[in-house]
Formats: sequence, C-alpha cells, structure tokens
Amino acid sequence: MHQEIELADPLNVNAIMRTLPEINERESLDDLSILLSELLGRCHNLNLTTGIEACAVVRDIGFVMSSIRKLGIQPEKLNGGYEMSFVDHLPDLTKSALSDIESI
Repeated sequence: MHQEIELADPLNVNAIMRTLPEINERESLDDLSILLSELLGRCHNLNLTTGIEACAVVRDIGFVMSSIRKLGIQPEKLNGGYEMSFVDHLPDLTKSALSDIESI
C-alpha cells in the first residue's frame, strides 16, 4: 500500500513537488505559499475514487504545510486561512482512505 501511495499523484503535482527540497533550502516562504495555494486550488472539484489517492493528497499538502511550519509560521496565517480550506476536504479524504484501508 505504501508504494501505491508513493506513486499516486491525483493532484498532478509530482513535478512541482520535486522543487520542494530546493525551496526548503532557500527557506522561501513566498514560494511555499505559492506552492500551497496551487495544491489547495487543485483540490477543488477533485474526484477521489480511492483511499490511495486521498492519502497522496494529504501527503503532498502535509509536506508543504510542514515546510511552512519549520519556518515558524502557521499555514492558516498565510493569505486568509489555507488550513481551513484543507480541513474542509478532510472528511471526504478520510472517509475514502479509511474505506480502502479497512478492505485490506
């Protein structure tokens, strides 16, 4: 299951996420904010069909939010509350993920 999650890219952001280590190295809050905005924007109208996809979405957004927190900033303090937008999607993501995990 871990390998399936690793390969899943429901937000189509694998190429963008490859830039995260370099952004972290530069400690660029502006770039992290842009990246988080892009990921959350791709969540709108997202039709996840499996828990694998849901876990991949949570993984990608979590990586960026963690990077922001490492700079001492809470993501919800940036540009009007990113975290609330993400949290709005959690019930559906969690429900989808749990149903897949329970079937294993």
